Amino acid sequence: MRSLAGNEDSIGICLVGNFEVSRPTTRQLAALVELVKFLRQEVLPRRPEFLVHRELSGESTLCPGRLFPASRMHRLCG
Repeated sequence: MRSLAGNEDSIGICLVGNFEVSRPTTRQLAALVELVKFLRQEVLPRRPEFLVHRELSGESTLCPGRLFPASRMHRLCG
C-alpha cells in the first residue's frame, strides 16, 4: 500500500515466496486482504492507494512476480 503523498507514509507488505515460479497460497492472499482491511480501519488516517511493487513510480522490477494475482488483489484491496 502506498499513499499518493509519497514514500514517507507508505507501508510495505511482504509475502514469502517466489511468485515468478509459484502462486501465493490461498492463506497468504486471505491474510493480505485481512491485513489491508485492518490497516485501513484501525491504523491509517486516510485511505491509501493499493499498489504492487512494480507499479510504484520509478521502479523497474517484476516484483511481486508474474504469478501474483495483482488484478484480483486490486479488486479486493483497492
